[in-house]
Amino acid sequence: MTPPLPHHNQDDQDNIHPTQDELVDQLQRSDENETGPDETLRENIEKFSRYSPVYKSVASTILRATVAPATVAFLAYQLSPSEEITSLAGSVSRGLWILCPPLFACMVLVQALRSDGLAERCFGWSAELCRGLYSLVYTIVLGWLPLRFLYISLETFDGAPLITSPTPGVWSDSLGRLFFIASMIVFTIGLRTTSKILRQWSASRVTSKNWLDDIRQLNYRCLPLIPICLGILSIIGFQFTAIQMSWRMLWTAIFIIGISIVGGFFSHLMLIAQFRIKLRQLNRDEQGKINSGESIDITEISTQVNRLLRATATVAMILIGWHFFADVLPVIDYLDQWQLPWASTDGEGVKESVTLRHVLIAFGLAIITLILSRNLPGLLEITLLDRLPLDRGGRYAISFILRYFVGVVGLITACQIIGFNWSSVQWLAAGLTVGLGFGLQEIFSNVISGIIILIERPIRLGDVVTVNGVTGSVTRIQLRATTIKDFDFRELIVPNKRFITDDIMNWTLTDRRSRIILKVGVAYGSDTQLVHDTLMTVARRHPLVQTEPSPDVFFKEFGDSTLNFDLRVFIPSRDIFARVQHELNIAIEAEFQKKGIEIAFPQREIYIKNLDNHDVLTQKDRKSA
Repeated sequence: MTPPLPHHNQDDQDNIHPTQDELVDQLQRSDENETGPDETLRENIEKFSRYSPVYKSVASTILRATVAPATVAFLAYQLSPSEEITSLAGSVSRGLWILCPPLFACMVLVQALRSDGLAERCFGWSAELCRGLYSLVYTIVLGWLPLRFLYISLETFDGAPLITSPTPGVWSDSLGRLFFIASMIVFTIGLRTTSKILRQWSASRVTSKNWLDDIRQLNYRCLPLIPICLGILSIIGFQFTAIQMSWRMLWTAIFIIGISIVGGFFSHLMLIAQFRIKLRQLNRDEQGKINSGESIDITEISTQVNRLLRATATVAMILIGWHFFADVLPVIDYLDQWQLPWASTDGEGVKESVTLRHVLIAFGLAIITLILSRNLPGLLEITLLDRLPLDRGGRYAISFILRYFVGVVGLITACQIIGFNWSSVQWLAAGLTVGLGFGLQEIFSNVISGIIILIERPIRLGDVVTVNGVTGSVTRIQLRATTIKDFDFRELIVPNKRFITDDIMNWTLTDRRSRIILKVGVAYGSDTQLVHDTLMTVARRHPLVQTEPSPDVFFKEFGDSTLNFDLRVFIPSRDIFARVQHELNIAIEAEFQKKGIEIAFPQREIYIKNLDNHDVLTQKDRKSA
């Protein structure tokens, strides 16, 4: 039967904001629609962008979790000073001291996994998952730990005064074995309930079933078999092995759940940091909108940060499992017996054999380096770069260089672990460099040009540039090529060498402002001063037309059939050029109609000559241009 999940008090429910997922979705939609968040959304962001409620809830959870282990530790302290360890009081004291660490860890998990606890309300875990893990920890606290305490106490108890010849651990192989088998039975019951809940939770999250889901379901089904196998080991005489394995598996399970909760805690802190960045950007903008040069993609950054946290948690779990089981699983030591045909040399010239363990470590380091280099920009954005006085292009350049730096350092370290250091491959590298320099000259030229672009920054991420008659925004700068997206959402891949050797128009290199020139022709006889004043009025009324530099109107020339005027205005950025031009044209046409100003069109006189009668017919026809 699944144990009931107690609730937090009302203060905890008020401290933790429950709508983090909705806030992310709402803010993402406001960015996509190019509309600023309304007052309600802004207030929710301000409420969610506080660290203190989370810290208070974590502290409250830890304090509540210390009550039970502190009580047990007090009892152990009261029994330990005056009694020998082989006596009843001494054995009980020893068992209580050994019980305190796992009890404290389990109580922290109980408080975090309870209904409306940190895992559910703060870290976004589903209620079904929390219920399954809570059931397991609940069983450990009320069933497994008390039985564990009994057979630990029997390991040193000498039986006095119940037997005539006291011997330490006299009942360890009899009653202790029974208590251990009973604890495994209790553990099996708890894992059976937890396995059922986890299978249901996993099935509810599957959208398209694949072989990984089948393996996950099989693992959940096999969980109750672990304590059954340990109980069988104890029955057939391998009591010490069963005890050691059970103790390591308990701590491994506790650490895995704990690491998951810690990962959720840091993920929540990173999400708060992202909202604080958004809030600072909103406060810097007077209209409540986020400028395209400063806007961050919360979804992308959250994805990158969560990947890093998951990778870190996975590595931590592997290291913990290695630590607990390295001395009881001899297969790990067998890795050192598989030696590769080459050897590594340290800085002092001492050669060391390269084994299969080194290969696995290097392979793991390469995977970690790949994950870190691909997801480092998101972590840098919310922890460091946003606090620096840099624009979007500067932040991208720093994160890009650091990504490749981390990748190169990780690759070199992995190669050194398996024996491929510089001294052993320098001649091969020199030969390859010469050959590749001739064969891949253009590629190397583009790579060097990409490095120059990132350092000198003649173009930046988000700049509007014109290349070969194509105008668009720079969306990606890589080592070999740069991607430009035009206003029709077509992407142009330009080799980086072109930006160094060719003439490129950068509309936003030092100033994002752009000028619009509207040519207007009015009919002869129109009041030129009225035309000038009307055009100036239309320009000044438009909200996106800048007042500095101020709009200008010039009477350019006397045309064939029109009086030609130029209206020149400045706008904040090039990406709104077409929109402002459209709105100004509509406003000018409406004002001219209101004030009776005629927009001229060309006039033509057509002469028709009759060749038969040699008569000339004249017909005047007015046609619009």
